[in-house]
Amino acid sequence: MTSGTTDDQALRARPRLAPLAPLTWEHQRRSGWSWLRLVVVVGWLVFGAGYAVTVEHPGSYDDLVSRVSAGDVQQVTVRGDAYDEAGGGRTTVEVAWRDGVLRRVATVLQVPPARLARGPVTPPSGTSVVSGKVITQLTGLQPGLDVTRAEQVHRSGWTIFGLPMTSWWRWVGLGLALATLWLLVSGPEPWRGTRWAWFWLMFLGSPVGLAAFLVLAGPPLSPRSHRRITGGWAFLLALLIGSVTQS
Repeated sequence: MTSGTTDDQALRARPRLAPLAPLTWEHQRRSGWSWLRLVVVVGWLVFGAGYAVTVEHPGSYDDLVSRVSAGDVQQVTVRGDAYDEAGGGRTTVEVAWRDGVLRRVATVLQVPPARLARGPVTPPSGTSVVSGKVITQLTGLQPGLDVTRAEQVHRSGWTIFGLPMTSWWRWVGLGLALATLWLLVSGPEPWRGTRWAWFWLMFLGSPVGLAAFLVLAGPPLSPRSHRRITGGWAFLLALLIGSVTQS
């Protein structure tokens, strides 16, 4: 009898867990925005990685010559006007090749040997000078080199870190930018900065400001202060970041 009474008292003394409170609409709304933020972050990461490996990075023609001589490059694409030695004119072409996971391109000015014999030629900035045909020079270094002729590529004026953006990537980037803007305008009030502050940082200090918004605008792990940077200070900071990243 004593043992049964003791067990009953122990059960009554054991603390009972409170039932889980149902998720409120506010919690569900914030959870939805958290998922959207995660999707946008993943989208920008995929965009950055895909853009880096598919866009053509500026390359050195001298480096290409060395790699072709060593057999490290087996295929090149030459884009632009055909070389016309009889016409005596100079033609500019682009030579593209694969450098590991990256694609590179160099601008080359083809000059007739007779013209170079009369004196040096000053090419535009970032352009190499070749005597005669580029294809002849490269295949002379590697007879089995695969050379593809193509038309000159028309590039838009949109760039990221100086790299040209094709139409396909331009639309993908625009879609991600609109999703990010929607997250800023319609989502929960961001931390560490007002909406205007994050707006200036994203669109004037991009892509550094964009990365900062996606990583830092959410609730901190251990909130200690609710102070936030305002739009005016963020505008000045964004101008500074933009000037540094573009220099």
